Amino acid sequence: MKRIFIVTFIFLIGNNLTAQTKKELKEAQKNEDYQSNKVIIESGEYFFKPISASTEDGRVFNFNNDKSILTIIGNHSLAALPYLGATQMDKSTDSTSIGSITYQNDKINYNIKYNNKRKKIYIKFTTQTDDENFDIILTVSGKNKALLSIRSIRRDPIKYYGFVSKID
Repeated sequence: MKRIFIVTFIFLIGNNLTAQTKKELKEAQKNEDYQSNKVIIESGEYFFKPISASTEDGRVFNFNNDKSILTIIGNHSLAALPYLGATQMDKSTDSTSIGSITYQNDKINYNIKYNNKRKKIYIKFTTQTDDENFDIILTVSGKNKALLSIRSIRRDPIKYYGFVSKID
């Protein structure tokens, strides 16, 4: 009986130590990913590549081998992203811009916030074209995973899911 008790006790203690180690390893991986994301964002030269998008009404679209991208190099930003939501544009608006979000802006002022507790980085900026203004928030977390939210008065909000990477 003593042997069973001792074996059970050792098993429970060993199991508890392993669980703590797994938790510590997971936390260390999160910290490593967060530091890697900080290096990418602080380089000032990175791009966002979308994998999928979701509209305000819940529709989800996947982009396979699509050439969509948002690029930030210093204070310069360039975007070519498909737009799949509803628009509120009048007839005078260029109809080619309805199905996409495309702009090139040489003077963006962006704000970067670091949430060390949640291991997330938020990049916020506003840009404009001849027809409309865009409020853009890029949230980076995990292993280079990112969420790009775009709002405009003339379009329903849209979210793109993808990853960020440093420009080589």
